[in-house]
Amino acid sequence: SDPAEVNAISLKALSALPVPWQNKFFFGSWLKKLLGMRQLEAATKVVELMYERGIEPDAKHINGLIGGFFRSGNPELEDRGEKMAWKMIQRRLEAAYKRRCLARGEPVENVPSIRETEDDGIQLPAHLTRPVPIGTMETYNVLALHYSVKEKWALIHHLNRMRRPAEFKMDTSFFN
Repeated sequence: SDPAEVNAISLKALSALPVPWQNKFFFGSWLKKLLGMRQLEAATKVVELMYERGIEPDAKHINGLIGGFFRSGNPELEDRGEKMAWKMIQRRLEAAYKRRCLARGEPVENVPSIRETEDDGIQLPAHLTRPVPIGTMETYNVLALHYSVKEKWALIHHLNRMRRPAEFKMDTSFFN
């Protein structure tokens, strides 16, 4: 089946489905199909539609999209994927830091947080202003694979150093 047909069928189903059935599983299946067909712009629109419908994508949805960006060979999409991955990792680092503060009995109100938007008069693209899910080990693995393909060894080393404060143990995918 071609991408236009997949989108037409999915959009038709979306309009006919009751709102409670429009959930992460429906959107996730749609996203997975589009990513498998290498339809990255359509997949990006599905993620935007999720946000517009009030359904926050899981890390696995965004990791899939990031992986698609990396496999595209398009430097602009690769850059977009890299920024999204690091934003997810930053959220993971913040969450882990707050957890450590709470465990020590320290207040977490003043813990610095990443800025969701820039207010310097610069219009940021939606993929940079949307809240991203907290990064998972899969986020690290997708980014590490991308860096190994691009032979960016210093960035792999930096990514590996970020595992400990993110409270992730080494897994076989990252190790490989």
